[in-house]
Amino acid sequence: MGIQVQTRPDPKKPGQMQLALALGGGGAALATRGIIINVSIGIDLTTADALRSLGQPIPNPITCPALVDTGASILAIDQSIAQPLNLKKRGIITNHTANGPRQCNLFAVALSFPATNLKSYDVIQASEVDLSTQPFKCLIGRDVLSHWHVHYNGQFGTVSIAD
Repeated sequence: MGIQVQTRPDPKKPGQMQLALALGGGGAALATRGIIINVSIGIDLTTADALRSLGQPIPNPITCPALVDTGASILAIDQSIAQPLNLKKRGIITNHTANGPRQCNLFAVALSFPATNLKSYDVIQASEVDLSTQPFKCLIGRDVLSHWHVHYNGQFGTVSIAD
């Protein structure tokens, strides 16, 4: 089952584009997998500027699949993303999961959406979670979703996203 990604004019915002995803397999594939898109996660702009001023290398962003998760209040990243970026803990947050509350590290990251016209974020909070058993390494939460218009067509297995 392949994913087809297209950009097309946003019918409600002349001059702007929206991202359209079509999953091979139609509605059954969308119902099984959910909305998964590629994201690029890197260090936040402030940290990058500080490293540059010290002459230190800036870690390359990591591109990975992300699940759009309406149950997640904020962006969540797998431990395998946080470690190679050498992210600095900015606090601790309690994530309320299906298995109960969990204390998680909180980081500041940069977030972008390769091969799309979706807005990038130079600084956004991300909690560290264990997604090691999942095919995705990031959860896009309601903090990002609050800036998007998402149309989910389960019957045809298509999704469109615009910001």
